[in-house]
Amino acid sequence: MRSQEEIGQGCGLSGRTRNFVSAILLAVYTTTLNNRLNVTTSARVYAVATDLKLPASPLAALRHALQDKAGYDAVPGIADAIQAAVQEPYRLASRDEAKTVFPVSLAFSGTALILSFFTTNKDESTADYVAAGMHGKGQPKGFAGEKIVWNESG
Repeated sequence: MRSQEEIGQGCGLSGRTRNFVSAILLAVYTTTLNNRLNVTTSARVYAVATDLKLPASPLAALRHALQDKAGYDAVPGIADAIQAAVQEPYRLASRDEAKTVFPVSLAFSGTALILSFFTTNKDESTADYVAAGMHGKGQPKGFAGEKIVWNESG
């Protein structure tokens, strides 16, 4: 029979494992998203901006402005026409970025699904185990033919 301490240790280990895996997944997802956004922004947005005669030096500032990390006034040489023209390519770049995360999440979900088949929950020794009783050492009150009378006054 398992003790209360073993149950607590198992729950603690489970929680720490979940937090550790979540931290790894978060790092992988954000790195994947940022790398993909850099590639798609370069391919879609920078091409439009340079076609509209924006020099190459403020392109990094333009990316920060599109990501709301800085204002458009921090981009030297930007005109309203350039600002309006890069909105749609940036939206498409963000869409392409999000499409990349789906296969990454499938890889982790598939691995978790496969690993779930290697766990069991068929330990017969804990089938009817209750870690702590509510009413002491006997049977719970109100069972075994004992009549329960409800008091109308509360």
